[in-house]
Amino acid sequence: GTGTSTVAPASATPVATTGDTYTVKGGDNLYRIAVNHNMNLNQLLKLNPTLTAKSLIRAGDKLKIK
Repeated sequence: GTGTSTVAPASATPVATTGDTYTVKGGDNLYRIAVNHNMNLNQLLKLNPTLTAKSLIRAGDKLKIK
């Protein structure tokens, strides 16, 4: 393998959060992400006030999860 992996330094974006963040992968949807983290869709949406149940999410988006 000649591929090089670039890792952003952890100090680049200091974010103080009480929960975790989830990075969306291709094919994910909000409902599946919620279920995978033992939450329901309403709980996920409450943590991410910018989202609605009809929001389109893309790979690379970051969501707050419990």
